[in-house]
Amino acid sequence: MTKKIGCPLDEEFIGQFLAGSHEAFRELYYRYYAMVRRICSNIIENEAVAEELTQDTFLKVLCELHNFRSGNFSGWLKSVARNLALNKRIRKTIEKKALNSLINSDVIQSSRTRDPAKNSEDKELKRFLSQALEELPELTRKCVVAFYTGYTYAEIAKMYYLTVGQVESHLRKGRLYVENKLKRLR
Repeated sequence: MTKKIGCPLDEEFIGQFLAGSHEAFRELYYRYYAMVRRICSNIIENEAVAEELTQDTFLKVLCELHNFRSGNFSGWLKSVARNLALNKRIRKTIEKKALNSLINSDVIQSSRTRDPAKNSEDKELKRFLSQALEELPELTRKCVVAFYTGYTYAEIAKMYYLTVGQVESHLRKGRLYVENKLKRLR
């Protein structure tokens, strides 16, 4: 029973879902899946990430549907999808810049001596640090990179939907992992 986008039945399905019908939300999902996926794919070029964002969009809508007031459901859904995808793209750009910044950080620069023979050691250390960061679980790496680029624990928690305690745990795990790898290198 799929109708065209923007049809008046959207509000009926929303009302049915709010009354307890999971089938009604399933109908909205199937009706709008392709549109949401297209929005996410146009903003994020990685198809796996676009699929994840599509699911995140519907999850967010599922959780927030009780706040929707009658009107243009498809427009609201497009806004949610677009905002999630743009936020993901912005975060990814920040993370790439932060990772490069962290690899070329003052910590590495301060370890440098004026001896040209140390330049190859510096390059090796940068490569090692980059590899160690890439080996971290994704969320731990994101927390570490965000922290070392100036974000506070509270900002990181908000950015990745974590508690401050979870951020502290990810940072501790990340630091310990890199420190242990450095010890093995020496």
